[in-house]
Amino acid sequence: MGELLDEVRLTSEQIVIERAGKPVAMLCPIERAETTQARRLGAVREASGMYTSSPRSSDPDHWQDEERSQWDS
Repeated sequence: MGELLDEVRLTSEQIVIERAGKPVAMLCPIERAETTQARRLGAVREASGMYTSSPRSSDPDHWQDEERSQWDS
């Protein structure tokens, strides 16, 4: 295991670990893992706040009434 860790650290490459020919884990440099995790967290934060900036999210009854009034016109 120490040799694999040294290889990852020295080459900045990722290594896929297999059991019975099937991938079960991956070793990668910590910098890559932190970057990937930060991107995922950023995407989750962006998606969770996606509708909060919409004018419709602040007062859904109001925009629904406006939409209905436009249909009646």
